[in-house]
Amino acid sequence: MSQPTPSPEFLTRFFLPYDKGSVILELMSRKCLLAVLAGAAIMFVWTFLSWMVIPWHQATLNAPKPGSGLEEALKKAAPEPGIYALPSWVDENGEQVSQDVWSEQMEEGPYAFISVLPGGASANMGPMMIRGFGIWFVGAFILCFLMLLVGGSDGQSHKRRVVLAVSIGLFVGLMGHLPNWNWWHFSASYTIVGILDSVIGWTLAGLAMAKILQPKEVLVA
Repeated sequence: MSQPTPSPEFLTRFFLPYDKGSVILELMSRKCLLAVLAGAAIMFVWTFLSWMVIPWHQATLNAPKPGSGLEEALKKAAPEPGIYALPSWVDENGEQVSQDVWSEQMEEGPYAFISVLPGGASANMGPMMIRGFGIWFVGAFILCFLMLLVGGSDGQSHKRRVVLAVSIGLFVGLMGHLPNWNWWHFSASYTIVGILDSVIGWTLAGLAMAKILQPKEVLVA
């Protein structure tokens, strides 16, 4: 005797049935563009405040000892720009070291996983700020698309969209930082601050975007 098929009702409690054409039209609407711009702007401002005003990121970063010669050592040991790991998987002859040797060096230390630009980097913040806003714009656009999928005309659409934004922020924070903590030994403080940064930023952006996308007949105070 066949078992009854479970009701899919639980699937529609969050993701409502939607019309693909309608979602695409909404995505191209002025309201959606305004929501995306607002979300990107809020993330841009929050990133500035998080890194330049609130001292929590700086508190997780250590400065090398003055006069240690680390700068010159890096230029000599890492002449090409890129990501470097210490201990290395290859020896001075370019041949791969054995697992036993690598493990011994790993346990003895020092250990490092760093991005090196031996020739320095531009101190001009303008291009980075432009790229940064573009990154947040793309993120806000994706969030806007997902918000349209969980929308609807009922009074709960605003709540669903805010919950979605918080969930996205938590997902980005966890998946963006926990792997580095686990595999590359990033500090717990750096990891926790990074996760909180993501959750707070996308929550703030999501609140504004959900408000803008809310149908007029069910606007919340």
